[in-house]
Amino acid sequence: MDRLVILVDDVLALRMLTNGALVVDDDEVATTCAWWWRLASAMHGSRGGFLRRRIERQPAPARNAIHRAVEHLPERFAIIDLRRLLPAMGPLAAEHGLNFLAAEALTAATVLGADIVVGQDTPRLREVARVRGLTYLVEA
Repeated sequence: MDRLVILVDDVLALRMLTNGALVVDDDEVATTCAWWWRLASAMHGSRGGFLRRRIERQPAPARNAIHRAVEHLPERFAIIDLRRLLPAMGPLAAEHGLNFLAAEALTAATVLGADIVVGQDTPRLREVARVRGLTYLVEA
């Protein structure tokens, strides 16, 4: 059976770190530099919003575990080097009017042959994924 590659956003990465996301053990999980950066920023208090609130609601031992995981990317998460993605990101962004985050996610999903699975829907990302024939799922 082929292994499924799943590209997850920062919201799902956090859920996975707090055991709140259902991911099949045989799946390979990847995220992007931008999504990991947003999670790290929320962990250190430089971003407000949903991620920061979710982290703050965790008991101290769980917050410490999240902090360690964010500082030292767990083996289960793959991230493609931006040097490999950037050449394709520029033309993709220009063609579809995308920001860096969306261009990185779509390019990474294409390179990995991954399904994009997010915890927070992004309509523009969803639409361009559809146009480009990429699977885009929102985990509720």
